Amino acid sequence: MTVLKPGRTMALLLLAGLLAGCGGSDQQTAPAPAPPAAPSTTATATPSPEPSAGATPGPTSATPRAGGGSGGSGGAGGGGGAHEGRSGATLLWPVTDPAEVAPLQARVDGGAQPWLLDPAEVAVAFAGATYGWGAPEAGSVSGGTVVVNDAAGGRATVTVVQPGRTGATGIWVVSAASRS
Repeated sequence: MTVLKPGRTMALLLLAGLLAGCGGSDQQTAPAPAPPAAPSTTATATPSPEPSAGATPGPTSATPRAGGGSGGSGGAGGGGGAHEGRSGATLLWPVTDPAEVAPLQARVDGGAQPWLLDPAEVAVAFAGATYGWGAPEAGSVSGGTVVVNDAAGGRATVTVVQPGRTGATGIWVVSAASRS
């Protein structure tokens, strides 16, 4: 058995620690807000999103840079917070990775979270989770743009897309938002 000198042992431990810290993990550094539970069928109810560390009121614009976040495609660095979906649109909420779209669509097809089939409900849930609004309401809906209003006077324009299946049975995902 070869005995390492104390200096070499320390260098090996330091190298092992650095390699472990820079490991090839491609996970996000901050988890995306969990999709809220399905809303009740009453007209005034809105989904109650689960609070998370990333669900605090943010900047007035939630439009990310084109091409997703930091980290690139080589597996090095951290994963970005948003990625481009099948349609080329950036995905912000409730999923950020195109690979998450099909499993979420399958869960909705199985009866879970039916509110994801309604662009207005998705926009309302996003505004509540992202901006901390207690009772947001959908105003006008035009194509993939939903205006959401808060009782305290807040207003957000939320863009939603269908990154997988389109039509009445396809889920909606937020791709951009701005608050005024």
